[in-house]
Amino acid sequence: MEDHSVEFVCGGAAAFINVLVVFPLHKSIFIQQLHGVSWPDAVNLLKRDGLALLFRGVLPPLMQRSCSGALMFGGQSFSENLLHKNSTFSQLQKKTLSGVYAAFLESALTPFERVQTILQTSQYNKVYQNTFRATLSLYNSHGIKELYRGFTPVLYRSCFGNALYFSGRQVTKDVAPESLLYYERRVHDFVSGSLLGACVSAATFPMNVVKARIQSQIGVPYASVTRTIIALVSEEKGNILRLYRGVPANFLRSLISWGIITMSYEWLLEHFGESSNEFPVPPP
Repeated sequence: MEDHSVEFVCGGAAAFINVLVVFPLHKSIFIQQLHGVSWPDAVNLLKRDGLALLFRGVLPPLMQRSCSGALMFGGQSFSENLLHKNSTFSQLQKKTLSGVYAAFLESALTPFERVQTILQTSQYNKVYQNTFRATLSLYNSHGIKELYRGFTPVLYRSCFGNALYFSGRQVTKDVAPESLLYYERRVHDFVSGSLLGACVSAATFPMNVVKARIQSQIGVPYASVTRTIIALVSEEKGNILRLYRGVPANFLRSLISWGIITMSYEWLLEHFGESSNEFPVPPP
């Protein structure tokens, strides 16, 4: 069996780079999801908190996204290799199924998102000082189950999102000209990855809103995805758009984020391992 450690490492590194670049934008989107405010209002809230708190909560996503990126790309590559032995599946089916497999691996990292949500919720600013203390406090007070609050929407989002992303990447590679030069491939990776990732993020956005609401609570009875959706929509007098509050900012962030991730991953993979990209390597 092939060694897929390179895909794991490159996926983690690409996600690490991305988090450092887009975290401030991500935090403004989170405030919109949680409080249902406009983007300018969310930015004003961040300004009010000050620069010192701007990167508060960055450690959990930095760790979670790096591990998640490793599991997403590495797990997908590993499972796709296993599926290649079954000739009854088409290439797109293999990409879809392997993406879902990777999503189950990623969902094990739910505690990272859980702690990140707590640290980004303003009402807990004086309760939990850092990632370690928040994790320890949640575990000691409520057990391991509390750290996995919000697991279901995370799993739904990851399965659907991964299936769309990896099958979409296969399509973009199939339609791209084979004669692209090195720098043209990087541009293609960024543009196709950014557009694909932004569309996937928009499609799965409601699950992020549900997750934010569920994970912002501590020690209360667990609410199902359905009950949370009903509660969110009821707050807006039945307006389903409550589930899409923050989509414009999220779309912009995803354009940048997935462009960086896709381009970084393909570049790293091409330099440190056998690239999954079908484009030819240009002569030196």
